[in-house]
Amino acid sequence: MEARLRLAAMDHNLAVDRKQAKTSAGTLKFKLEYSEPAQAYIVKKVKSHKDWSFRKELLAAIKDRCCTGTHIR
Repeated sequence: MEARLRLAAMDHNLAVDRKQAKTSAGTLKFKLEYSEPAQAYIVKKVKSHKDWSFRKELLAAIKDRCCTGTHIR
C-alpha cells in the first residue's frame, strides 16, 4: 500500500507541470467538458502526454537493491 502511494506521488509530481498540447499546425489544444454543478460546458486545456521514463530508473534501482540485498529504511 505504501509503495502504491509513493508511486502515485511521484507520478503526480512529474506530471503536474506538463505543458499544453499543440496541434500539428502549432495551435494550442482545448476540449469541451460538461460541468454538472454549472449545468454548462466549460473549456479546458489539453495537456501533453505524460513522461513515464522514471519507471525504468525505478525498476533498475529495485533490481539492483534486490540483487545486493540492501534495504531502504
